[in-house]
Order: sequence, then C-alpha cells, then structure tokens
Amino acid sequence: MSLDSMRVYVESTYQAAMQASHPSVPVRFDNINFQQPQTAWADLCILSGKSFAANLGSKVVDRHVGIVQVNILVPQRSGEKLANDLAEFSGQVFRRKNQILSDGAVARFRIPEFARSGQSLGFYSVIVRIPYWRDERPQ
Repeated sequence: MSLDSMRVYVESTYQAAMQASHPSVPVRFDNINFQQPQTAWADLCILSGKSFAANLGSKVVDRHVGIVQVNILVPQRSGEKLANDLAEFSGQVFRRKNQILSDGAVARFRIPEFARSGQSLGFYSVIVRIPYWRDERPQ
C-alpha cells in the first residue's frame, strides 16, 4: 500500500510551497502537535474514498480515490481576500499534477473545488478540495 508515500508527498509538497510563498502561515497536519495561532493558518488532511480494480488482466491496477482537503482559516471579521488568496494558492499546488510516488504508485490530481464554510470559533474559513486518484500495482 502507498498510503504513507502519498501522505509524505502531499504534506512535504504543500509545506514547501507554503514556506516559499506564505512563510508566516503555519500548516497543521493530521496527528501532529500544533499550536493554533490567532492569525491565518491552514489545515491539510487526506480523505480516502473507495478503492477498486481499475483494469483487468495480467497487469491489474488498484485505484484508490480521495480528496486532499485544505481548510484555510483567517481571523473572523478580517475580510475574505486573504482566505481566498490562500485557497487559490493551495488549489494550484496540486492542480492537474501527476506524480510517481516513492513506492512506484502514481498519484493524479484533478481541478480544485472551493467552498466557503463561514465563521466558527473566531475564524472564517474556505475549504479547498483537490480530488485525486492513486494507482498502484498489487504485489
């Protein structure tokens, strides 16, 4: 299975992109200690979906579909521009990218989707969803 190679690729790629373009915006990843700031921040998670055989024959490929989701949070009543800018940037990091992962599986990312989720607990948020599928050959 390539769950961990997918996680490592997604997290390291996103962290590098944010550090290069938005170094003051911290990123929270699943199951990692994180001190939530009072300023803008991003929350990234990989949501797995269904898995199935993508073809038949001697070269079977297992396909795993899912979504890379980035929640962009900015302080409440600070306007939407920063949230929208960070959301668009986040979507571009993976938009239509194809990547061979460290274990040979192939990840293919699609066009990002955006949704406003409103205000909660002092933050306004925009959700970015990048659909993907990951193909791997069973051993």
